[in-house]
Amino acid sequence: MTTLGLASASASAADKDRKKDRGQDRGTLTIPNDPVGSVVDGVRIDGSKEKGAKRKDRDRIEVQASTRPQTAFQMPFRCGEDWYGSTRSSHSPSVLSVDWNRTDDFDMPVVSSADGKVTTATRSSSGYGNWVVVDHGNGESTLYAHLNSIAVGVGAEVDSGDMVGRLGTTGNSTGPHLHYEQRRNGSVIHPWFDGKEFAFGTTLVSKNCAQAELPTAPYAGDVPLAANVLGGRADDATVWRRATGRFETRRPDGGMFRRQMGGGTDRPVMGDWGGTGKALPGVWNGNDRTFRLKTPQGPQEFRFGYKGNVPLAGDWDGDGRDEVGVWRANVTRFDLRGHDGGIYRKITFGKAGQLPFVGDWNGDGRTDVGLYDRETRTFTLRYPVGTTKTFVLGARGALPVAGDWDGDGYSEVGAWDPATGSFAKQADFR
Repeated sequence: MTTLGLASASASAADKDRKKDRGQDRGTLTIPNDPVGSVVDGVRIDGSKEKGAKRKDRDRIEVQASTRPQTAFQMPFRCGEDWYGSTRSSHSPSVLSVDWNRTDDFDMPVVSSADGKVTTATRSSSGYGNWVVVDHGNGESTLYAHLNSIAVGVGAEVDSGDMVGRLGTTGNSTGPHLHYEQRRNGSVIHPWFDGKEFAFGTTLVSKNCAQAELPTAPYAGDVPLAANVLGGRADDATVWRRATGRFETRRPDGGMFRRQMGGGTDRPVMGDWGGTGKALPGVWNGNDRTFRLKTPQGPQEFRFGYKGNVPLAGDWDGDGRDEVGVWRANVTRFDLRGHDGGIYRKITFGKAGQLPFVGDWNGDGRTDVGLYDRETRTFTLRYPVGTTKTFVLGARGALPVAGDWDGDGYSEVGAWDPATGSFAKQADFR
């Protein structure tokens, strides 16, 4: 077992977000009847007008101390993003509802606050507009309203951090924002995030880092990778530290080989971009959909994919050079980029809520795809002919990674535990 990874730190919030005009609900919200039942969505509307107060002191609402929910809720946004949350005395259906904003927030991904099942996914031109409800069990649920688009359907199982839609201004809304509610037995409750009661009128940094069931994991925020960084026969276990933007690869002697690139809301990739036999780092920024790679010929920058995707890297055509790709959870498809900048191949596979990884499962020199279910700890490998193979590995809440651990030309799977910073590697499974 290999231990690798360090604790991540929260970024400081930008004060300028508090000075911008924030989207508000408009008029009286009208909630349509929920076909699932009133337990989740049976909140009565109080009929009050929502007057879009702009003064900061009105954003701060004094409320009594609340009971901590059973669900380990995280913020409804991607790991590392900072968001300003406000309310007001006329907020409908409850003063405990949160309006979330940040700079240039329109169409940014909105993600599930915890694991659960989608019970409502409604598109409307009034009231909540486009809205989603996720049931988390124990009578607790979350609601996401005024979405520009919806990425899930009723009955879908979602994990914490899975995208449910994109922030918008549909329905009774006067500007882009996310209207968000935490509920218990149908009633709106005071929101909690990462084990702490939320203070209205403040900015928070999201710790929704794909392991909400481990909110205090010391290595949460680090991302596991595997690539031939050091030039040996086998791939090397690596982590990318979101807090510092540093790629850290463990040497055979236990020391660290470090390279700096990216940070914050970027997502890391590593690949042999020039066919030299060694992997170099890269990052993908989901806000501008831009890959930035360190190549043997110098820095390379280009756009590929869509907001909310997960970036990947592999040798899709077997020519010895890696290229990038993305996993599009909303359509359950891998889009793999070709060297000419277009899409080399599209692979529809799996279901939303699973986590993507890649590797060469049959040793033919071409990178294949796979998906990991964190709840069941199941790896599913897709072979070129369309057949699949499954394995169970790692602790609940672990993140998937795959690499050629023994240098035989075949990739094996691995699970990285954010609670311990350790890799559990699958032995040769051929």
